[in-house]
Amino acid sequence: MQRLYYLQNVIKLQQSDKLIFQIEDNREFVISFWACILGGIIPVPLTFANNPEVITKLLNVWTVVDCTKVIMPSKLTKKILKHIEELPSKSNKKYQNFEQSVLSIENINEWESNNPEAKGQVAEIKPDDLAFIQFSSGSTGDPKGVMLSHKNITTNIYDISQASQWTEKDKSLSWMPLTHDMGLIGLHLTPLVLQCNQHLMSTFLFAFYPLTWLLKVSDYKITVTSCPNFGYEHFLNFLTQEDFKDADLSSVRFILNGAEPISHRVCQNFLNKLAPYNLKPNTIMPVYGLAEGTLAITNNPLEETIKTHTLERSSLTMGAKIVSATAESTDQTILVDVGTFVGKVQLRICDNKGNVLPDETVGLVYMKGKNVTRGYFNNPKVTKELLSEDGWFNTGDLGFLKDNRLTIIGRQKEILFVNGQNFYSNDLERVANEIDGVEMGKVGVCGVENRENGCDDIIIFVQNRKSPEEFSQLALKITQLIAQRTGIIVKTVVPVKKMPITTSGKVQRFVLKENFLKGIYNDVIIGFEDYAPNIQIEVEKSSVNIGNNFEKEILNCWQSIPGNTIRIGLNDNFFEACGDSLLISKVAASLNKKYEGKVTVTDFFGYPTVTKLASIIEQRVSNPLEKLKTVPFKDEMLDPNNKNKNIWNITIKKEQLDAIFIEQYAITQIEQLILACYALVVGKMSEQQEVTIYLAKKGQNTFLPCCINLSQQNGFFQLMKNLQHFVEQNTPLNNIAIEKLGNGNQPCFMLTQQAFQFLHDRYVSEVFDCKISFSFEQDLNIQFSIAGLLRKEASLTLVNSLVSIIQKLAEHAKSTVQ
Repeated sequence: MQRLYYLQNVIKLQQSDKLIFQIEDNREFVISFWACILGGIIPVPLTFANNPEVITKLLNVWTVVDCTKVIMPSKLTKKILKHIEELPSKSNKKYQNFEQSVLSIENINEWESNNPEAKGQVAEIKPDDLAFIQFSSGSTGDPKGVMLSHKNITTNIYDISQASQWTEKDKSLSWMPLTHDMGLIGLHLTPLVLQCNQHLMSTFLFAFYPLTWLLKVSDYKITVTSCPNFGYEHFLNFLTQEDFKDADLSSVRFILNGAEPISHRVCQNFLNKLAPYNLKPNTIMPVYGLAEGTLAITNNPLEETIKTHTLERSSLTMGAKIVSATAESTDQTILVDVGTFVGKVQLRICDNKGNVLPDETVGLVYMKGKNVTRGYFNNPKVTKELLSEDGWFNTGDLGFLKDNRLTIIGRQKEILFVNGQNFYSNDLERVANEIDGVEMGKVGVCGVENRENGCDDIIIFVQNRKSPEEFSQLALKITQLIAQRTGIIVKTVVPVKKMPITTSGKVQRFVLKENFLKGIYNDVIIGFEDYAPNIQIEVEKSSVNIGNNFEKEILNCWQSIPGNTIRIGLNDNFFEACGDSLLISKVAASLNKKYEGKVTVTDFFGYPTVTKLASIIEQRVSNPLEKLKTVPFKDEMLDPNNKNKNIWNITIKKEQLDAIFIEQYAITQIEQLILACYALVVGKMSEQQEVTIYLAKKGQNTFLPCCINLSQQNGFFQLMKNLQHFVEQNTPLNNIAIEKLGNGNQPCFMLTQQAFQFLHDRYVSEVFDCKISFSFEQDLNIQFSIAGLLRKEASLTLVNSLVSIIQKLAEHAKSTVQ
């Protein structure tokens, strides 16, 4: 309610005003979303703008929704403003007022902390009122906002619950982004309406450590979850018997599988690999849906195994009768049946003129129902083209009906599916056209289904009359720019002598794709193979100077990932170089196979360059028992089998802090206080004069050792003073952690809060023994999270001793002043 008050009374947003969301944090998203819904303000969720292409879409959406307010973190604002500055003057002028439209999440949080009693005014909402706008359709250059009413959403939610027998007794878990309709409607709004427990997990957590998904499913006895094709493969890449040995997936009733074309091979492989952990063979539920239908249109009947059709590929053309493949067939494809109609949704198959086609005939999928959108926001032209007066909506998808069940063949519109995200051919072509030597209308982008992972391999066709050497350099520039702008890894760049076009001059992508699948371009592709090794993206020129074998191995692992053309140097930041969390997680998995148990995904945060990562791997391999200094606690304080995690929350009152610091305290002083107190306690408990504490530096994924010799300190305040220089040089820190206690082999780098959210509890307890984090407004709130070797009694002693020192300091300070 505080957030609603802020929007209504500070920003002056009124009912029916729009608010664009650029929020990556789930908690912040949910708070802002429900503030808008309660106040009748229209949320416009958009994919977080982490690359130039998504920033471009954000700016285009901003103009479509009348330059409304945008809520985002300050760091992203700076990135977008820099992007705008680099645009041509005409475009720059178009977005000159963007900064005035931004609402800073940090500013909102500060205001809310100072106004805890503020409550907004709930609006009167009608069923046909607009609930929110979903910009999942339309390309970057021409975004289309699907308008969804409260009636659309509630209708679809109840249809989903009836079709899947989803009730208040279920428990759901989702890692899918809340900007995606499956994440927002399917696994946030649906369980909320049905009043069942739900768990929302960071998408980045899944990207960097996907085992967390099903480990949490096991821990919480989840019954309903969701995952598209690419997620199954990503999960299996990380699956090890050791990490997953205690998992039990018997509670899972169904896993929704949609959002991209469904691969039977991928699904079956996933089910087979997870069968030893009690995942039932009928768990995966294929579904079909789209934003224009709110979410769900069809789904596989509950407890039914995946149904498929093996067909002759040549029969899958508009208006053709499907033909089952024979054993002798040389060109067949397996399509997954996506089930029966959800609720009262109506479907029919039509030709390009809207004429209804008979069953088992390929055509366009049309839908009708109370869940179907009223149209696209501020786009009556496209709305009229796709939505008939009697309510039938042309989805643009090709498919067929058989026995009142739907099977989807593909998209008539040019959508590419890559790692769970949708991209448009014309957007990628537009990026390629920015390269000198690539003429307008002389480049085509197609997606060819990869039968191994169910995603699309991106193939770029370029009209070419250059030599192989010259074309290889052109291909290099194209793949580099597309990777930098979108994060997409191009599979192949194909030179063609003549680009097939329509009479109106449009590239015929389907012709290029058909020719590619028929092998017509095989000769030219093979002819360019000798030059292919030169087609790679160089981020840092000095990458040829490799210093040691560990650096070589990291670079080899990086370059060996299938489809990866991004080449990095020794000092390039992994995340800045590619921005692809899935790529980094694959590299980490590959390195961990080479150096078993020595490398994790989180190391890429702490050591974000080849040089830094190689250094820590070398240290772990050559000196595994001396990775970092450990605190030699007494044996009676330690329990090697301890798996418990204890959390204590302590509050130090403002008057005690004022007494210690005399003047208004700052964050650096708080850090000095906690560091000094902690050093004294650990030194006393371990009977050591020298203590090393590792600190997580905020905003930078680095960890800093702070070495303190207690025998050289002349009193507590002298200790704090000696820490002042270290803290001031490295502020803000905000999270304090210690290394492993006793003789543990694991280092205890406590991660920044951002990185910390990527780890599940089991992994955290293996990596560190103690985390201390704090926040303060007036009072100081300290949280101790202690796990691993330290017994509970010793942990409690540590916490009480630290608090006792602060209290004694306050009492001493008061008596000194008096």
